[in-house]
Amino acid sequence: FASDATVTESANGIQVENRYYRLQFDATRGVIASLFDKELGRELVDAQAAHGLGQFVVRSSATLEEEPMRVTRAIVAESGPLYTTLRLRGETPACPRITVEVTLYHTLKRVDVSARMLRDSTPNVEVYLAFPFAVDQPQFRFEAGGSVMEPVRDQWPGSNTDYYGVHHW
Repeated sequence: FASDATVTESANGIQVENRYYRLQFDATRGVIASLFDKELGRELVDAQAAHGLGQFVVRSSATLEEEPMRVTRAIVAESGPLYTTLRLRGETPACPRITVEVTLYHTLKRVDVSARMLRDSTPNVEVYLAFPFAVDQPQFRFEAGGSVMEPVRDQWPGSNTDYYGVHHW
């Protein structure tokens, strides 16, 4: 397979570009700063959002104060003719080990974000992963409890819509 992908590393982060996307990874903040879709000719990340794409959000349930992740390492983990994977490692007071991997496929119009964390027993702390896409009427489906659901539409009236336990997306 021939790949037209390029990887550029700088002090600001890592940029990966292929025939479908131009992805800019901010290694300081640990977020996807930009995901430009070349076929649509538009930016997919909402730059005005409070949190970045793929950002871990750790918040105190009692005070609502947020603790930013401290990035310990950001690297190009793999780069070849089929895909490039960027790996970020970081930590927060409640999560001593966080790993986020972003894979940009060169022969498919697809980007995968994989996140893993080690959560300690610190009480009253919530952990979220942000996906602020720049879309007019956002919709998503996910797997939870052995079924695929669309939030609100596939729920009982009056049931909780504050958060969802996503198994697969």
